[in-house]
Amino acid sequence: MLNGFFRRSALAMAAALLTFTAMTPAADWPQLQNDAARTGRTKDTVLAPYRARWIWMGPDHVLRNRESRPGDANWTDDLTSGEGKNYRMPRSLPFSFAGSMQPIVAAGRVFVGDAQGSVYAISGDDGSTLWTAPNPGGTLWNGVATDSVVAFPSVYGYVTGYDAATGRQLWRIDTGRTITCAPALLDGVLYVANHGGQVFAIQLADGKLLWTSQRLGGPIQGGLCVANGRVYVGVDTMYAVALDIKTGQQVVARKVTGQSFRFTWPVAVRDRVIFTTVGIIVPGSEYVNDPVLAGKPGQAVGWVPNAKPGHPTPQAEEEAMRAWLAGDGSDWELFYSLRADNLQKDYIVAAGAIEGCGSSPEPPVIDWQDRPLIWWATAYPTFTKRGTFGSSYSVDISAFDLNTGRRILIDNGRFGVGTTETDNLYGLTIGGDILYLRQNFRGTQWVNLRTSEGGWISAVYRYRDGGGWPAPINYANGSRTSDTAPDMVRPPSVPAPPFGRVGPAIADNRLYFTEDFAVTCAETAR
Repeated sequence: MLNGFFRRSALAMAAALLTFTAMTPAADWPQLQNDAARTGRTKDTVLAPYRARWIWMGPDHVLRNRESRPGDANWTDDLTSGEGKNYRMPRSLPFSFAGSMQPIVAAGRVFVGDAQGSVYAISGDDGSTLWTAPNPGGTLWNGVATDSVVAFPSVYGYVTGYDAATGRQLWRIDTGRTITCAPALLDGVLYVANHGGQVFAIQLADGKLLWTSQRLGGPIQGGLCVANGRVYVGVDTMYAVALDIKTGQQVVARKVTGQSFRFTWPVAVRDRVIFTTVGIIVPGSEYVNDPVLAGKPGQAVGWVPNAKPGHPTPQAEEEAMRAWLAGDGSDWELFYSLRADNLQKDYIVAAGAIEGCGSSPEPPVIDWQDRPLIWWATAYPTFTKRGTFGSSYSVDISAFDLNTGRRILIDNGRFGVGTTETDNLYGLTIGGDILYLRQNFRGTQWVNLRTSEGGWISAVYRYRDGGGWPAPINYANGSRTSDTAPDMVRPPSVPAPPFGRVGPAIADNRLYFTEDFAVTCAETAR
């Protein structure tokens, strides 16, 4: 059965490689979502079954899986997962990683920045610390990297360039205001935005400031992307803005709905750029969609066990959701697929309300058919398991048509993703045919987009909060009944990490992701 699955996956992957070209060299993941367009995809893939290769919990505490290098005296840790098992972990650590810290990888080096003020270079091969360098103020986001230079932003507003091999500081620019987004890198130029409402273009090699945009009218909390000769950025006056890549001059701006672009980023694909906005973040999205999905818009529905669809077909349901978002539900329109040239809005993406309670909606990831994949509220799921915490219905993963905004079902005859929660979803990345899903609470999953076969990769606890996530990588067993069990083994305590969700980085035939207390490298278990 498994051998057949691997053969099918290999054949599908070979077809994908013949058809599509990767955005960056296959071995690297040099920036947020891999490329300046923020597609979140690579032709590289890491196939099941999975195991931890190494787990980095600071320069002095690295676990190396003895199964990855049998007989090597430096690789002695048992990193298998099983009932009652716990990894060897320190009680506390002086650093933490934000949930938005996606590792970047270049020339076999893995780079991460903590929230307390340091940047680390780690060997992708064995998890050893290559260097540590100061980054005043710490960072919530990853930087950008080449084989010679790596640069990271900081919440104090600095952007610092380091020698990728040694960590020696090469340059530093003070933008003057806080930075809470990831920079983008294209053709040797780094683009970054700050809370002063400005975007900066910096030559990565030497830190030369090429241009600074005018103040765009409000703070920039979220990210940016670069494509089509433009820099696209969301300003928290709720304008989507396009700047000329050569001069930084504003080309066009378009008003959208929402409260912020916090912890989101625009994504460019073909002749579109997709902005994700934050809705009513404090209440969350629980049960917000249910009146529409029940066919009773404007009425209080509440929890209805075994609720039936309120519309006869997915298409009819989508039209009802689109009508609601165009009217009374307009505050919950979260995805804006705008024309890349003039930011014109041609249609409503009727995905409904997702996320909240401190978490921003997850921006789309682009599959190898150039289809944006997003979370979608529905009574007709085809890719994720039926039933969702916080809804009588479901939250699915679906694509949408770039020309019309219409939902495209991913239906392979089975459900590839387990139980979800309307305001506790997963960041997404794609490697070949495999969709990787990641969040710090429930961990990491994989699903084959062609077959919907999938499973777990990691979770901090095997049991927690009344649930169970028996993954190949479990740091601690946890408790079936209570997080306060006196004998419960816990991961290291760390300074409180900020929010954010991103999918794992995919490079060198491995997956890299951060917990708030660790950097983990996962590989195929052979």
